[in-house]
Amino acid sequence: MSVNMFKGANLYRIDKNIDNLNLLLWDSLVKHSFYEFLVLQLINKHPWPNPENGF
Repeated sequence: MSVNMFKGANLYRIDKNIDNLNLLLWDSLVKHSFYEFLVLQLINKHPWPNPENGF
């Protein structure tokens, strides 16, 4: 009985670690795409010389 409980606790701990890892990966992906979006917005708003606009 105690061995099974110990195994269950270990599996639960492993599951929680996997969940935390997934959260970290997802969090970094979301942050990365967010920063990428911000950089692209800055580039788009930056008044580069554009022949169409007469610059």
